[in-house]
Amino acid sequence: MSGEHCKMAKTAKHTFNTQEDSAFFREKSDMALAGGDCETALFYAQKALFYDLGQSEQPQADTALDYMIFAQIFRHRGNTSKVISAYKKAYSIRKKLLGKDNPETAEILDKLAEFCRETAQYEKALQYGQDALGVYKKQFGQIHPSVAAATNNLALTYSAMGDDERALYALYPVYSLMRKLYGKQNEKTADIANNIGAVLNAMQMYKKALVWHNRALKTRAEIFGEYTPCVAQSYNNIAVVYYNLKNLDTAFEYYKKALDSILMVHAQGERELPITENNMALIHYNRGEETAALELLSKSYRDMVAAVGVTHPDAKRIKEHLRLAFRAGGKGESDFAAWSNALLNKPL
Repeated sequence: MSGEHCKMAKTAKHTFNTQEDSAFFREKSDMALAGGDCETALFYAQKALFYDLGQSEQPQADTALDYMIFAQIFRHRGNTSKVISAYKKAYSIRKKLLGKDNPETAEILDKLAEFCRETAQYEKALQYGQDALGVYKKQFGQIHPSVAAATNNLALTYSAMGDDERALYALYPVYSLMRKLYGKQNEKTADIANNIGAVLNAMQMYKKALVWHNRALKTRAEIFGEYTPCVAQSYNNIAVVYYNLKNLDTAFEYYKKALDSILMVHAQGERELPITENNMALIHYNRGEETAALELLSKSYRDMVAAVGVTHPDAKRIKEHLRLAFRAGGKGESDFAAWSNALLNKPL
């Protein structure tokens, strides 16, 4: 933080209401971000940081929380370099205050690993993930939720890198550990079953993938009911398997169930909505229903950009599908560039 910002913080310290401390501002920032209002979220995050810096010459534990909120805001905006910078600042503060082998310090390594995986920085994701796992094992031993979660994150990175056998080798013990810690009918156990199904699907072991995805679906539906985002995710994943089996009618049915579930809980700001729209559009496209495909892909792209930003890998992937559907009508790349830009400028 610049000297000018420190000066602002010290001045502001004397004017803040005693009840409106940094925790209050962080909560306001979180609420704004949950509503998709990045500007307001950033405003309150800056207030929290100014307040915390005004309390001491040296960064305190709350300052690390401030930088973690900045990382979330920049993540929503799709600003990769600022996300990593904010997380690194938070990590540096916790490392100084708590030590590098503290689980709260390792928590930030976990977040860095997750973000690097999402942005295809796989080698960094592996390093951060392995470092976090090492801390958790050192502090907690082998049987602990943090160890299970960190191992799961590493498995997801292996899968994203195309090393599905290594991912599966890591996930089976995590599932057993989750059952031991939480029981069979638990959302965290179901999440691992879901991940195993996704890896088996990537390995083209479709029948086994369906078994694991249906296991996850059954548990999630029993816990949360049918109309929840996680149940929609399971429907989506089952549909993907049927799509890969060339059973387009059944795949479309499950995509429709996923869409109904998402819309019932008004989760338009979530990634599941545009992902489902994209997948349904691909079925339209494969059926030769190009107009329907283009219409649904247009909505999918706008919804995904609104949720995660234009630079996010999921937004780029949907844009590529949109390009193929658009150019199938015989139009050129320059036409698509102008049309897709205009598409984003239309009100939602």
